[in-house]
Amino acid sequence: MTNLILVIDDDPIIRRLTSAILTKEGYVIQAIDSVAGALEWLASQKPDLIICDLILPETSGLEFLAHRQNDPVLQRIPVIVLSASGEQPLINKALSLGASAAVAKPFSQKQLLDAVSTATGSQAKHG
Repeated sequence: MTNLILVIDDDPIIRRLTSAILTKEGYVIQAIDSVAGALEWLASQKPDLIICDLILPETSGLEFLAHRQNDPVLQRIPVIVLSASGEQPLINKALSLGASAAVAKPFSQKQLLDAVSTATGSQAKHG
């Protein structure tokens, strides 16, 4: 089972919502508001999954995915991207850069948990 999930999103409401949904399912969450902060944390920690917003103020989710391609350790960690509706070209680019799945905001608990299950190859625990 996936135990540790890193959530990268600059929106505190999305971070709290994502964290609450996943914590309720038994996951341990590290929520960070920027790619720079996430990369600093990733220097010493290796989560089982990363959930990253595509649109971030300083470094985008796409730039994070591009960086991840050059890091053999990070390449092994699946990434789910969060996007607003209407960002299909960005989603396609994210998937081409190695994202495992994309979830459109606003998302339901089921959509998020299904994406986590798919990205990690684990059985969905929710009903």
